[in-house]
This record gives sequence, C-alpha cells and structure tokens, in this order.
Amino acid sequence: MLYYRRKLLLAVLEVFERKLPSRMIQKYLFLVTRGSTTNTFDFVPYKYGCYSFQAAQDLAVLSQKGMIQEIEIDGHNGFMLNPEVHLLDQIELFDRQKLFDIKRDFSGYTQEQLIRYTYINYPFFAINSVIAPNIITSEEAKKNN
Repeated sequence: MLYYRRKLLLAVLEVFERKLPSRMIQKYLFLVTRGSTTNTFDFVPYKYGCYSFQAAQDLAVLSQKGMIQEIEIDGHNGFMLNPEVHLLDQIELFDRQKLFDIKRDFSGYTQEQLIRYTYINYPFFAINSVIAPNIITSEEAKKNN
C-alpha cells in the first residue's frame, strides 16, 4: 500500500509522459498542491525555488521499490516511471483535474520557463534561490516581494 502523497508523485510522472527532470517534478508537484484540500507535501524556499524534502525522500523510496528509476534528461537528473505503474485513477478527482490543468497550461514550458513562472508567481519560494538572478530580473524580484 502506498501513501497518497506517493501516488500523487507517481501521477505527476504518469501525466507528463512518464519521465521528468527532478526540478520539474518539484515544480509541478508544487503547483498541484497549491489550493489542494489534501495536505500532501510541504515546500520550503531552497536553492532552486520551491522544494519538498518529503518529495525528494519519496522519490528515493519509490526508486528503491522499482516503481521509478533515476535517469538523465537533457543533462539534468530526472526520473522515469516504470511502465507497469498506473495510479492516476487512484488520485482524488480535484487533484487529478489539477494535474490535467497543469499539463494543459505548462507542458510546453522548458525547465527554465517553469522555474521562472514559479519565481514570479510565488516569490517567497525564490528567496534562497542560487539561480534567481539568472531567471528573473531584479525589477521582477522587487515587484513581488
């Protein structure tokens, strides 16, 4: 039996063609959890913006269980969902709809564009970022703080 938050994490991969860079997993998961009634993951401002230590730990556990595997995607660390894993139907309707909305709205974004979006729209989570000066202008940073 899997915790709901791990099912949600796997569902993110399932919706996004079963593989994503680690940073994009964190950003998509962050966006899914905004406004959710289910308390699944806590996020903190970290080196690359919003980051969940729980999600990182869950990715390691899911990798050990063979449900996902670590891969390299365009020079970045990432994860790929095992082909036999299908959990989308076990996700609550609200969260599932949010996943599909996020896929519709952000699937064409590059990793940098997605990070930029989260920095501009959730500036608190960019306060400890080591890459923020390369992603947003100082005017954008000031405007949102």
